[in-house]
Amino acid sequence: MKKLFVLVLAVGALVVTTTSCKKEWTCECTVLGFTGDTTLTDISKSDAKDYCDSQDAAASLFGGSCKLK
Repeated sequence: MKKLFVLVLAVGALVVTTTSCKKEWTCECTVLGFTGDTTLTDISKSDAKDYCDSQDAAASLFGGSCKLK
């Protein structure tokens, strides 16, 4: 029983340390002098960055840009 408890504890610690942190991110875009924010919730930083990068590509067609905050 003690070995099972240690195994469960080790697996739980592994899951906690390898799970990506999800929180709230803001993608701020400026196009033609206007600034707008998109709030992204319960999303990992890498997913938020991917989203904001795609918005940046679209904004750049109109001389604008987006950045992750």
